[in-house]
Amino acid sequence: GSDLQLYRALPPYTEFLCICNPNAVSVRDAANIGTLLNKANRKGKIILNRYQRYFIKNPVFSTLDDIIDESGLMLLGIVPESERLSLAFLEGNYKIKGKAKKAFKRIALRLCGRNIPLPKLKKI
Repeated sequence: GSDLQLYRALPPYTEFLCICNPNAVSVRDAANIGTLLNKANRKGKIILNRYQRYFIKNPVFSTLDDIIDESGLMLLGIVPESERLSLAFLEGNYKIKGKAKKAFKRIALRLCGRNIPLPKLKKI
């Protein structure tokens, strides 16, 4: 209804980013967004947030491809779960280090048009 009209009203070059946690509820919401974007003839990308390998090895999603296929969105990046990252933001410390920082940098470079491959899932 109104969401579809809103998406159609935006310029066709508008980039839609969906941030999604790897759980059934979040992926279902991403799939709803993907469906609306498809109906509005718009493209969207998904960032998988708070990724942990054990989220994927469950009865709902056995692989990362299952999440991407369910959402209908193109994968832009994967941000690993990071207790350090959560604490840093709570403390107002934005000088993060580690795998999460590398994931944000890869995503930013992709948004700027660079062709940056995804690392192996074991290294995320």
